[in-house]
Amino acid sequence: MSRNLRTALIFGGFVSVIGAAFYPIYFRPLRLREEYNLGLVLNHFREMCWSARSPQT
Repeated sequence: MSRNLRTALIFGGFVSVIGAAFYPIYFRPLRLREEYNLGLVLNHFREMCWSARSPQT
C-alpha cells in the first residue's frame, strides 16, 4: 500500500470517528428540534444532576 493511501485512510478514519462522536451531541438535535427543545434538555440535565448527588449524612 502506498504511503499516501495509508495516510489518507488513517486521516479519514480519524475524521469519521470524530463525526460519529459529534452526531448525537450536535447534529441530531438540529434535525429533531421539536424533540430537543431547550426546556426538555434543561429538565433532563437537572434530573441527572439531582440523581447523581449522594445523600448528605
